[in-house]
Amino acid sequence: MKYQSGVQTKEKMMLAAFELFAVKGYLNTSMGDIMTKVGLTKANFYNHYASKKELLFDVIHYFHQSTALVDDIDEPFDFYNWLKRHAEFEANVENPEVWRKAHMEIRAIIKHDPDVQAFMKNVYIEWLPTLVEAVQKGQELQQVRMNKPAEELAEFIQVVYDGFMVHRHIHGNKSLDEFIAYIKLAL
Repeated sequence: MKYQSGVQTKEKMMLAAFELFAVKGYLNTSMGDIMTKVGLTKANFYNHYASKKELLFDVIHYFHQSTALVDDIDEPFDFYNWLKRHAEFEANVENPEVWRKAHMEIRAIIKHDPDVQAFMKNVYIEWLPTLVEAVQKGQELQQVRMNKPAEELAEFIQVVYDGFMVHRHIHGNKSLDEFIAYIKLAL
C-alpha cells in the first residue's frame, strides 16, 4: 500500500507544481510552496524528487502522456478528427487558463535551460512516430496530401500546434476548430 501512496503523492506534487508554475512561475515557485499545496512538509519533497528540475521533468512528461493517445489509430480513421482529439485535452482540463499559463511558463524555461530543452526534445522525439503514423494513415486514405513525406508533415503539425497554443494564450480562447482549419489549409 505504501507504493500506491507514493504514486498518489507524486501525482499530487506534479499537479500542485503545474498549477504553481502557472501562477507564480517556475523560478518563483519553491519546493516548500509545492509541498504546502500538497499538505506535506518540505522534507517529504526529497522522498520523491532530488530537485525541482526533476519534478519539472515529471510534470512535462505527465501532461504530455495525457495528451499523447498512442493506441487510437482505429478504423474508420479520419485524420483531422484524430488530430482534434489529441488537441482537445487542453480544452477539457479543469482550468484551461492554468493550463495555458503553465504551457507558456514551460516554453519560457526551455528557452533558458539547456537541460529542459534537451528533455523537451526527447519528449517530442517520443511523440513524433505516433504523429507520423497518423499522417501516413491519412495519406493512405487521401485525407492528407501525398507530395511531402509524412515525417515532414508531422514536424510541421507540431510547429503549427505550438504556434497555435502561443497565439491562443495571447489572444484568448481560440477554438480547436481554428487549429484544425489552419492544418487543413496547409495540408
